[in-house]
Amino acid sequence: MQLVQAEDTTDTEASQIVITVDDVEILAELNDSEAAKEFGEMLPLTVSMTRMGEHEYYGGLETPLTHTADVQTGYAIGDLAFWTPGDLFAVYFDEPDDDPEGLMILGHIISDMSVFDDMAGSVEMQIDFVK
Repeated sequence: MQLVQAEDTTDTEASQIVITVDDVEILAELNDSEAAKEFGEMLPLTVSMTRMGEHEYYGGLETPLTHTADVQTGYAIGDLAFWTPGDLFAVYFDEPDDDPEGLMILGHIISDMSVFDDMAGSVEMQIDFVK
């Protein structure tokens, strides 16, 4: 299995998650928001994700998040988010065409973003805490 090395590992291990797509592992860290804690309680989980353009993957969660505070417009490259208007989990790997509204940022990818360059249009993302 190919592990994409982290660029920065200054945050605590307890919030580190790994997103596995085929044989690639992508490291990320959840933030300390109530929504991120609720998302963490769902782990491990597998989400069917669809590529949208050249900037994100999105997929529905079996159970939408209920902690919908801290909603914002826009994201940073590498953000993991919950898009409240569509109850969708999203992974942002490049600049958007427009700044999406209704996002709750759950965390951030700390691995090299180039792993998304050649990823298929539809993927299964297995998400769990780093063990």
